[in-house]
Amino acid sequence: MPELAEHLVAGLLGGQIAASRVQAGWDVMTADGTVQVRTLSNTDTDRWVNEHVVRSVAGVDRYALVILEDLTVSAVLVFPGDLTRVGTLLGKRHGDQAATLQLTRQDFIHLMADRAGAATAGVQIWTPSELQGETPS
Repeated sequence: MPELAEHLVAGLLGGQIAASRVQAGWDVMTADGTVQVRTLSNTDTDRWVNEHVVRSVAGVDRYALVILEDLTVSAVLVFPGDLTRVGTLLGKRHGDQAATLQLTRQDFIHLMADRAGAATAGVQIWTPSELQGETPS
């Protein structure tokens, strides 16, 4: 699944996958810099067993998270290197908010419901319909 996620993100951002499969740090190179790609998978759309910590990494400009629910891509989220504005948008209170974001299902729901706020915080979002080239509603 990670390699599929890297190809998906590279296609969305117009980037190239790193030549080395074991390279540390970033997975995709774009005209705007490097992107680390990760996946978050849950078998249920109503309840997440797994959550995710988004981490800024030295030398990496953005962090992409491909979210899978019930073995289907629910969304692709691309976070900025500095996560402070995202944490503020989500009302986070944990430490080191510039470099970490503890993403829960409720946070995911919030970002999906407030796409304008997410964009202002620097988060890019693609939904399944947008991935298929359909016009978002």
